Amino acid sequence: MEPQKEQPNSTPSRLCLVTPCLNAEAYLEQTLRSVIEQPGFERVDYIVMDGGSTDGTLEILERHKARFHFLRSAPDEGLYHAVEEGFRNSDAEIMGWINSDDMLCPWTLRLVLRIFEQLPEVSFITSRVPLVMDKEGVPYRADQLPGVTRADFLAGLTLPEKGRSALNFISQESTFWRRSLWEQSGGGFDQSLKLACDFELWSRFLGLTELHVVDVPMAMFRAHGANLSITRAADYMAEAKSVLSRFGSAVTMAESQRRQRVRKLFLQGDGFAFENQGRLVSKPPYIWFDETKSRHCAARDRLREGEQKGSRLWKFLFGK
Repeated sequence: MEPQKEQPNSTPSRLCLVTPCLNAEAYLEQTLRSVIEQPGFERVDYIVMDGGSTDGTLEILERHKARFHFLRSAPDEGLYHAVEEGFRNSDAEIMGWINSDDMLCPWTLRLVLRIFEQLPEVSFITSRVPLVMDKEGVPYRADQLPGVTRADFLAGLTLPEKGRSALNFISQESTFWRRSLWEQSGGGFDQSLKLACDFELWSRFLGLTELHVVDVPMAMFRAHGANLSITRAADYMAEAKSVLSRFGSAVTMAESQRRQRVRKLFLQGDGFAFENQGRLVSKPPYIWFDETKSRHCAARDRLREGEQKGSRLWKFLFGK
């Protein structure tokens, strides 16, 4: 069942953005400035949830507290508890969070608000070009992702396997959604998990709607060596696989099975399938900008009949 679509109105949309932090003095200043100093911030409920820092974090927060919609500093039960509590301190219709070592791109706030305003049928978006930066905040990699479909996610194609990196993934800091989707999916994280709460949340979202990808970078992940996604990668993977098992999904799938699944999606018109590093994924709906109309549009790629029958992909899928 699709989430209820937002109805257009004359009141400008607002974004609830949460930053959880704990002893984050090394990078917090850059994170905060990446949010509060960009155009569009006047339409953001910016919430900072500090878990009781004992370093210089509180001094940094004090300098910027006038810009925050809500600020709390007290011991908590961890990152996802803090983010969930932060979301409860705003009723803004668009939601997302940015960790205290990552950064938004300078155009992200306006882009996100504009997309959701112009496309009421879209409830869940992410960038297909997430950026990775070093300790100093200098980007050194721009991933080119195909985007994630419901079928690919539940088939485990967003997880690494047998020493090979994942073909695809959802970059948390580049992902935003409507509050109606959040509420319809349960209105919270699965707090029985310690690390893969974001992965579990995406699985519930994808059970309700599609994830639209945007061909523009929206945030930068800072790789500094102490990231939980790096230091506890194996634990995250174990939790993510347990999430997939709840849905009766095989985390890995033989190529013949995957080919059969993608063939079915292909014939149903679920985007088009293509090969990537020897495996198959299906392309999700995406957001594009129509210059003739000066507005964003939601679309899905189709292969024309003449191209289908003569393509290498067609021969791979159907053997003729």
